[in-house]
Amino acid sequence: MVVMVIVLVFLHLTVKQVKTDEIRVKCPSVCNCPNRTVAICNNQRIDEISPDRDSFESSLEKLEFSGNKLTLLDDDTLLEWKVSNLRSLNLSGNRIVNITRYAFQGFGQLEDLDLSRNNVSSIHFESFLFLPKLAVLRLAGNRLTEIHPVTFTELFHLRHLDLSNNIISEIHRETFFNNSDLEWLSLAKNEISEIDPHVFQNQRKLSYLDLSENLITKIEGELFCYNRKHETLLLASNNISEFNASAFHKGSELSDLDVSRNRIEVLESLTLLSLKSLNVSKNSLQSLRSRSFSNLKDLRNLSLARNNTLEINDEAFYGLEKLEYLDLSSNNISEFNASAFHKESERSDLDVSRNRIEILGSLTLLSLESLDISNNSLRSLRSRSFSNLKDLRYLSLAGNNILEINDEAFYGLENLEYLDLSSNNITDISSSVFQNMLHQM
Repeated sequence: MVVMVIVLVFLHLTVKQVKTDEIRVKCPSVCNCPNRTVAICNNQRIDEISPDRDSFESSLEKLEFSGNKLTLLDDDTLLEWKVSNLRSLNLSGNRIVNITRYAFQGFGQLEDLDLSRNNVSSIHFESFLFLPKLAVLRLAGNRLTEIHPVTFTELFHLRHLDLSNNIISEIHRETFFNNSDLEWLSLAKNEISEIDPHVFQNQRKLSYLDLSENLITKIEGELFCYNRKHETLLLASNNISEFNASAFHKGSELSDLDVSRNRIEVLESLTLLSLKSLNVSKNSLQSLRSRSFSNLKDLRNLSLARNNTLEINDEAFYGLEKLEYLDLSSNNISEFNASAFHKESERSDLDVSRNRIEILGSLTLLSLESLDISNNSLRSLRSRSFSNLKDLRYLSLAGNNILEINDEAFYGLENLEYLDLSSNNITDISSSVFQNMLHQM
């Protein structure tokens, strides 16, 4: 009986040991491999993986190798690791300088490749020839000065491409010719001064494009006419002085356009029926023409802050029926007239702070909920100045030169919850001034 028990225990331990051996995962000592398909080797200061002493599972599909000291990505580096079934490879934050012609040969299953934040200054134009399934490629934060026209030619399924924060000065007309599946593209923080009007002609699915922080001086021709699916276009921090409406597709689905921090002096009428957010702040606009935005029927957010705007013409904002936020702060506006606005606007927030407004005309903006007129040159508040702002909840008049407030200055503000009169020159306020509001505040 005792012998039988011992035999059974021995058999149990033997079976358990066999199962343990079966699930043991090949993994370099500096890495963490939770299963046979994933290896995490981030931030280990590794400069190489030696096949003589370290090895991965041949079934490995995802390798995280960021934040290490890898300097070389030649024809043999990855082949020696024997991980040809990889679908995702992260080599970001290493010290890779150049990528040779056959660096990725044999990695035909790769779909996601991250080479960002390295020191890559050159990529052989055939390096990506062996990656037919690649969908995501990140090359941001390197030292690339140019992209050979055929570098991405064989990447037919590429959807996401990040080339931001390099030193690229030119994008050739053929660069993205075969990347018709591209949906997301960033060329931000480079040194691009000119863009061929046909460079994006085959990107019919492109929804996000970032060209901000370059040296672009002009948007011309039919640059974005081929991209009806555009949703976000970022052109901030360039040297753009001329912005041509003909550059866009007439049926564009663009919803977010940022041209802030440029040199735009005249704003042409744009016909972008789906646009919801437009940022033209920090430019050189000197006036706003009548009906400048009349074809932006769906616009919700508009920023014109920090321009040199001196004059706002009658009906300047005509047609903006769905506008919710308008920022006119930090301009040189001296006169503020209600006739500039569309009477049926849904506007809820208006910021005209840090201007030179001396007299506040009667405003008829029935849906306005927040009004910031701080840091202007107001000296007095006339009777019933805000009587047509029935929904107003927030009102800032701080930092003006207000000396006196008429007894009925705030008449009609039945829903007001916040009122700021700080940093003025008020010496006396009649108790009747707030008579209609005290129950709300």
